Amino acid sequence: MSSVREALIQAVVARFKTITTANGYATAIGTKVYPWRKTPLAVSELPAILVWDQGAEMSRETLRNTTGHTLSFTAALYVHGKTTASQAREGLNDMFKAIWTDPLFSGLATQYIPKNHDLTMEVDGDICGAGHIQFDLVYYTATPGTI
Repeated sequence: MSSVREALIQAVVARFKTITTANGYATAIGTKVYPWRKTPLAVSELPAILVWDQGAEMSRETLRNTTGHTLSFTAALYVHGKTTASQAREGLNDMFKAIWTDPLFSGLATQYIPKNHDLTMEVDGDICGAGHIQFDLVYYTATPGTI
């Protein structure tokens, strides 16, 4: 059986893959979603979303005999083109919209905490932009020691 943490990263990736114009979003950035990709993206691969689950703060819940986990996520959107800033803003909006369709991911999480978002542009022959969102998902596991 996979851990709740593994189930959450899979659920987040699956959710971002729903971001298509056919599903009512402004962009189709969900066609290329990569969890924990280590190799650089080529301009020909854009737009794309990269997703990472990161650190998790833990707390012992004595009354419920569980362990609470506040797991941090970062999702990065990469775009390319003449309207890069606009595309990146639309993409960030679509990412938040996708999360809000079910921010508890079918009960895997007990709380969704949006943290921040940002936008950067680079011009080095090609205009490329990146946007990042960060959020936490809180979940509980049986004690001792499961994630």
